[in-house]
Amino acid sequence: IAVVNGSVRNWGDKGVDLVSPNVTNCRIEGLLVSGNASTGIAAGTGSTVSNCAVRFSGSGISVSEGSSVMGCSVRSSNGIGIFASSNCTVSSCVVNDSSSNGILTSFGCTVSDCSVRSNTGNGISVGDGCFIRCCTVVSSTLAGIFTTANCSITGCNVTGSQSSGILAGP
Repeated sequence: IAVVNGSVRNWGDKGVDLVSPNVTNCRIEGLLVSGNASTGIAAGTGSTVSNCAVRFSGSGISVSEGSSVMGCSVRSSNGIGIFASSNCTVSSCVVNDSSSNGILTSFGCTVSDCSVRSNTGNGISVGDGCFIRCCTVVSSTLAGIFTTANCSITGCNVTGSQSSGILAGP
């Protein structure tokens, strides 16, 4: 399934909902998604979300295992900016003003070249075995970057976090 080049606004639940056991490997590209009560964009296993903008929705973007989120922006979400399940990639994304974590991933993910600013939770929070590269985090209420076990953080800048700048697990 491909959802490309359009806008989705003001739905009472998710803006784009492509999460189902039988819906995988979707492509969501070039969308403006705003004002939805729940998640702006939700995609199933192996999907790609690219060059999308999510504004003023419940949560921003949520993807299932083995998916990629690239070149997207999320602003003023009422939940997590970008959530990625296990073995996902989040790259070249911007998340501002989420009322929870800016970027949250499960295990085995890579977060690279992202900018996260003014989020109520952690700026970037990742599970075991993740890589965070070349990211900038500014003004998080909790830690700028939070990791669990066996993670790698390289080339990142963290400023203005009210808690720890970087809080890394073993």
